[in-house]
Amino acid sequence: MEAMRQRRTVYDFPDGGVAMAMYNLDESIKGFARACMNYGLDLSWPVYLSTKNTIMKVYDGRFKDLFQEVF
Repeated sequence: MEAMRQRRTVYDFPDGGVAMAMYNLDESIKGFARACMNYGLDLSWPVYLSTKNTIMKVYDGRFKDLFQEVF
């Protein structure tokens, strides 16, 4: 699947300021999910994923979906 370029306005600064952007590749998220589960298994601890996908719905939602896919 070829990635589509998307351009978004993060914020229209009325004066000075800074912005921050974040990204994660699907394979990185899946690897993180596996590492979390393996760590929990090694220590006999339960593993929970907690997100707040009300603010960054797409970003946090992707984590939720991929964790669910892995498990």
